[in-house]
Amino acid sequence: MDLAHPAATRSLLDREIMLRCLAEAADSDQESDFGMGRPARRMLELRLRTTASRRAAAMLRDDARAMRDGLRTEPARERYRVIRHDLANGLLVLNLRRADLMVQCAVAAELRSDAQALRAEAEQVLRHTRRPPA
Repeated sequence: MDLAHPAATRSLLDREIMLRCLAEAADSDQESDFGMGRPARRMLELRLRTTASRRAAAMLRDDARAMRDGLRTEPARERYRVIRHDLANGLLVLNLRRADLMVQCAVAAELRSDAQALRAEAEQVLRHTRRPPA
């Protein structure tokens, strides 16, 4: 999910993707109501074009709003608070990823020890089968 765009723009993008998938699925079955030239297909294509136009307009509106917001100057204290907040979020993500890495290392070590134990057991079975009967 692209978090750079507001929820309304993301929902329009999701709708456009869904309609495109439906149109592609309908292309494979020409006998359906969504076959080329059928009224349902024309309605699907109309909705797809409308959704794409609405999404493009929403993205332009969001870009213009972001540019206007960028022209506003924040007080220094607010700017530093935002920077501290972003750094804290970055450190949190870093710690979470570090924890995930440590878990993966522990899993790898466990798998390695299991493999060594299985190898030792296989060698023991081979030695036992190679011994001549006494």
